[in-house]
Amino acid sequence: MRPSPSAPAPCARRRGIAAVAAAIAGLTAVGWSLASVAPAAAREPRPDEVDGSAAPAAPAVGDRMGPTLPPELAAAKSGDFVSFVRPDDVLVYDVARERAGPGATPAEVEAAAEAFRDAWAATAYHGVDPRVLDRLALRERAAVAADGGAGSLDGLAVEGTLKLLVIGVEFGGPDHMEGFSHEDGIRTGRCVTETVTYAGPLHNEIAHPGPRDNNTFWMPNFDREFFQKLVFSTEGITERVRTDLVDPEDGRPGIDIRGQTMQNYFAEVSGGRITFDGGTEGVVAWVKVPHSVGYYAANSCRNGRVTGSGMPINPRFPRGMVALFEDLVAAINASDPDFPWSEYDTDGDREIDHVVLVHAGIDESEGGGVHGQQQIWAHRSSVNAGYGGVTADDRGTPENRSDDILFRGYTVQPENLNLGVLVHEFGHDLGLPDLYTTTGDDDVVWWDLMSTGSHPGRYKGADPTHMSAWSKMALGWDQPTVIGPNEDPETYALGQVARPPAGTQKALRVDLPPSTVRLAPLPEGSSQAWWSGRDQVWADHKLARDLDLGGVTGPVSLTFQLDHVLEGDWDYFFVEVSVDGGATYTQTKGLRVGTGQELTTPDGYADPNGALRTYGGLRHGYTGDSRGWRAVYHDLTPFAGRAIRLRLRYITDAGGQERGVLVDNLAVRAGATTLWADPVEGGDLRGWVSQAGTRQGPLTDEGWRFSDGTVRVPRYYLLEWRNAVGFDRGLKYTYNTVFAEMTPDGAREFRVDKLPSNTPGLLVWLRDMRFGASSPSNNILAANTFLSAPSEGAKGGLLLVDAHPEPLRGPLGGTLTTPAGTFPFPPNDAWRGRIQTTNAAFGLRDTAAVTLTVGTGTALPATTVVTATRYAPLPGVPGFHDALGYLPGIEELATPIVFQAGPDVTRIKRYAFSDPDAGVVVPASGYYPPRTPAGFTGLGAETGADVSTDETVYLRGTTPVYVDVGSIGGASVTGEQSGNPGDHGVHYGYHFVVVDEAPDGSQGTVRVWRDATAAETDGRLAFDAAGRSAAVAARLRNAGKAETLVLYSDFDEAGVRLSDGSTTGGAVAVAAPADEVLSVVAARGPAALAVLAVPADQARAVVWAGRLGSGATADIGYRLAPRALFGDASIVNSAYGPASPPVLLDRRLTPGAFGGRAWLPSLGWVPPAPALARPAPGSGR
Repeated sequence: MRPSPSAPAPCARRRGIAAVAAAIAGLTAVGWSLASVAPAAAREPRPDEVDGSAAPAAPAVGDRMGPTLPPELAAAKSGDFVSFVRPDDVLVYDVARERAGPGATPAEVEAAAEAFRDAWAATAYHGVDPRVLDRLALRERAAVAADGGAGSLDGLAVEGTLKLLVIGVEFGGPDHMEGFSHEDGIRTGRCVTETVTYAGPLHNEIAHPGPRDNNTFWMPNFDREFFQKLVFSTEGITERVRTDLVDPEDGRPGIDIRGQTMQNYFAEVSGGRITFDGGTEGVVAWVKVPHSVGYYAANSCRNGRVTGSGMPINPRFPRGMVALFEDLVAAINASDPDFPWSEYDTDGDREIDHVVLVHAGIDESEGGGVHGQQQIWAHRSSVNAGYGGVTADDRGTPENRSDDILFRGYTVQPENLNLGVLVHEFGHDLGLPDLYTTTGDDDVVWWDLMSTGSHPGRYKGADPTHMSAWSKMALGWDQPTVIGPNEDPETYALGQVARPPAGTQKALRVDLPPSTVRLAPLPEGSSQAWWSGRDQVWADHKLARDLDLGGVTGPVSLTFQLDHVLEGDWDYFFVEVSVDGGATYTQTKGLRVGTGQELTTPDGYADPNGALRTYGGLRHGYTGDSRGWRAVYHDLTPFAGRAIRLRLRYITDAGGQERGVLVDNLAVRAGATTLWADPVEGGDLRGWVSQAGTRQGPLTDEGWRFSDGTVRVPRYYLLEWRNAVGFDRGLKYTYNTVFAEMTPDGAREFRVDKLPSNTPGLLVWLRDMRFGASSPSNNILAANTFLSAPSEGAKGGLLLVDAHPEPLRGPLGGTLTTPAGTFPFPPNDAWRGRIQTTNAAFGLRDTAAVTLTVGTGTALPATTVVTATRYAPLPGVPGFHDALGYLPGIEELATPIVFQAGPDVTRIKRYAFSDPDAGVVVPASGYYPPRTPAGFTGLGAETGADVSTDETVYLRGTTPVYVDVGSIGGASVTGEQSGNPGDHGVHYGYHFVVVDEAPDGSQGTVRVWRDATAAETDGRLAFDAAGRSAAVAARLRNAGKAETLVLYSDFDEAGVRLSDGSTTGGAVAVAAPADEVLSVVAARGPAALAVLAVPADQARAVVWAGRLGSGATADIGYRLAPRALFGDASIVNSAYGPASPPVLLDRRLTPGAFGGRAWLPSLGWVPPAPALARPAPGSGR
């Protein structure tokens, strides 16, 4: 069974969620601006944003039917929801090499792989039932209030003992069919018609991985005991696996996976909140069904397209999984007529709670082995939901289905099931979404199980990493300490997420000022309207007021302006009238002013989803998308002469909440006479009473309220400390794919470089709830995401700030082909994002050196491996400062790309984003440009009358996207830009700095504060060969807004003296104390330091002063000699602004330091590093 956009899919069961001694100086403000960022010419504002905050516009659809549901939500509501496992690298690269063709470069193969992944994601869904996500999102928005209030995701807790039924199925046959139209192979995707005979597979037929494979799980015997241990035990599989490999943990042959079980994983990640029970039977394996896997799951074709699962000789065709479950039940019941099916229905709904079906053989998502396209593609779904499920136990009453125990929801996985896939898919069962992007590679990857964190390990999936702080918060397992936008500076002890030390914090949530997103522009002259809200499942929100129509005769009408976006034929808006004080109501028809067109559901409306019947048999509702404001009227003539109660009513179902309803400028008229009018201005209720309501579940929304046409959307940082221990051990074993393919005999050859992440360290997550209507969406390269405020670059629902954002590049042969030719394209030389993000953590330690290998070639046997590239360690980055940008920005191309060459116009792009899917744009209060090179012109090298200002290119998959840098902020950007928000005064002033860590990395001490101005220092001592003098190097870095700063490097003049002529970097030797230096600089500027200069033998400090932009540094140096043979001396480097003088760095010289080198390492002295070249700017991270 393979995902196909037109294939009849299995059905979905509705599921809910079970529910350090360093301080940074505060500095005074000094104005700063860049003349090269100027207002652009007037332009039409983006209709979907305020402050540049984008929200996807609703599609233009029919009056009642739109907006179109996301396909996965529509499938869930129709009972045909299915979630497929993502394609494995072996399958991806087999397809990519075929499509790239002979002689393709590694970059071209990678581009073909990216194109295949994108095409797969466009036609197959992977994730949780979206109705569950809606409920999660509504609770998150309520918990993380836009006013910065502290809240928690109450009601989402997942805990207790979960009972699982695990069944292993193997296949019989043979099955013979003439004239079978099917896919001839996964690599090509072509349909052929031929005579076929399919059989098997039985279990234990998977070929041993090839000799160069170092990343595939394999055992000689996948018996019942294996799955029993993998899922339910704590001891796990005790024999070593893959004895042809060496375990890097102990250097012995074979990988030791004791304790690597689903039971242990969730015990650690949930803090002991959930456990698993296999019941009386535990694992049922292996059950043999009568037919081949192809009979149930082969990719069948119709009219040249893959359209079904299984063979047409199957009576259930094309719903092959239905037949598989029917045959499976028959086999189990024949073997054990007393099988305890009811034991696995713990909630009494007559459905088996959790079913994990394991199929024999290699999964189709991994290439399918020798069975290829015949195999099942691992997925989650519900079997035969539209027909009541498959009966497992009829309780002895086959004529009465009301007491049957049924199969519905299930997960199907392959025989060679690794722990990572198992726990990832169960994460969906608990209600968590996927956190990876469908375009590009976001930087979550290894850092959350629900992204690529299921893949790391000594082989793929052996050591899945932890869930992120957000995922645990969503499940109610951990609630981070909440830090409001204006709280005082504080230092926190953050414990490692796996086995945290007692007394440490699990995570911190730092609330940002909310984004402002436009719901809709209000009618001309209006500043306020009524809004229904949108944050409620099963909403029943009412807005009512009394009107006296006594004495009124003749035609009477209610008019108002209306703008609505509602889920078509599921959610509705009604105008109702009561004549008995609100005891009963009548719905009234809505018509368009001027034409009389009926806009509400008409008499005889089919109610295709039964929603109106569910809501109590209501009639005449608005639904779908109004596509802007409309003037509407409702005839109130039947109520003339009576006192009435007028009610506006908004009703929804449990999934797919859209923007809701806006109502403005209401009036009641009798002929030409206005009886009553409400302009909805000034916050005056004018008699209206709002009543929020829900038909079931908790109330999460305030109901009808005044709106200015915008909504405030929460966003916040999450901070957590990660260390490669416990199940986070997998962070030591992330990987780069060298080659991945399936050999003709069905053996996997999956070769990788193993890469360590830079742990221990601090992760800085950004949760931006603009992106993803129901869960974090990391579609980072989509135009309405990449080009959203506050700057061009990667953004998404949940991303990491990357401490080392510069991309590593390698010998990949990066090119870009256009109709005008093929051109060198350095951004395509960047390694995949899964590699770039391994060093995303902030911390005190340097990153590890890494070796990355390129595999070349497109023909079997696998590839020729070229020389590996080694990359030097990078310095640790202790702190995050939001005045700085953490993206690589834009580069000038040595060879401009010609996209169009013709007689009338030539399109040539000179600039490109260096790594467009890297990191995340740091939030800010206004626009700031990305980093640009010197000479950036804002224009392409073009000819013709219509020269384009879309001068900068990035690739979305393989599709070029052109960007007019600055346009989203209404600015014209030219010249060199830093990419730092602080240079434009739009940063919020947040700082998260690691000041200390435990020797074993088990906890980190993190300082959190907010100030627009900040600085940090660093220092280093180097002694001469005899150890008789020390060279001091001090660095000042501006970590806040552009500012005039002072670096005061104070030494103990009683123990050491300044060497004559040794100061460098514009530093001045002074005898004045810091406060005097600051007074002079504040009054007369940095140049006035000269008046304080003294001879070296009188100096007590070395000082530098000057103006620094955000992120800019000043480096000074000088040399000290001892005044006596032994002594105790200190050097203190302090950064000052005119306001406050805290100490930033203290390096103490211990007794004997000048005479004995044994003390030197304790002073920060570092021996010469090995000859490892550091990456050049723009090419190394």
